[in-house]
Amino acid sequence: MTNRELVRKLKKKGIIFLGHDKKHDVYYNPATGGEARILRHWTQQVDTGTLKDILDDLGVTL
Repeated sequence: MTNRELVRKLKKKGIIFLGHDKKHDVYYNPATGGEARILRHWTQQVDTGTLKDILDDLGVTL
């Protein structure tokens, strides 16, 4: 899964874009209060461990 696909799926789950960090975009889950940073390299594949960490931080499943 690419970073772009991940962001699309997260937005469908109600995750909100907060803003830009240096190399990352910051996303927030209002339901759980979780926050995660996702690389802005849209075509790059997300590593399995990184994907798990992002989902855990946001408190969602895909």
